[in-house]
Amino acid sequence: MKSWLKMLIILFSVPLIAILSFASYYLINNLQGIIEPYQIGNPGADQKILIASQGSDFKESLLYELTEEIQDKERFLSIVDCTQLDREDLSKWDACVIIHTTQIHGMPKAAESFLINSDTHSNVILVTTSGGGDEEIRNFDVDGISSVSRMSVIPDLVDSITFKLDCILNIPKAE
Repeated sequence: MKSWLKMLIILFSVPLIAILSFASYYLINNLQGIIEPYQIGNPGADQKILIASQGSDFKESLLYELTEEIQDKERFLSIVDCTQLDREDLSKWDACVIIHTTQIHGMPKAAESFLINSDTHSNVILVTTSGGGDEEIRNFDVDGISSVSRMSVIPDLVDSITFKLDCILNIPKAE
């Protein structure tokens, strides 16, 4: 093979390998897992709250702390993965919390479809996590919280979500 052809192949191969290595590293470290759906409480309870999340150590810890804080005999909590959210009907829930990470400056497609197909978003709280904690979802008129994914912020985050949930659940529903 001619030497100029070898140089050309090397010239294009090195950056391609570097890009693929970086992309693989990013995906391995930032890919969100799937959580198993579960319910807490009586389905006939006065208040029904849907919580959608993604699977990561941070989000699973946040989810655990949040459900521990808000569960009581007057509330029914249904926890689903964000990938299943487009199968839900927001009108059947008194409140909804969506905990997701931004990837490529967007939210999970099923969560986005869920919001697009919902008539109102007044009972939705978006909890958006990102590397710097400064990403926001701007396409929807919802109450939102942006956060970095650090375990140390979970107590404050639970307080903020709980406060917003209490505001939503204490507002009389329009018939």
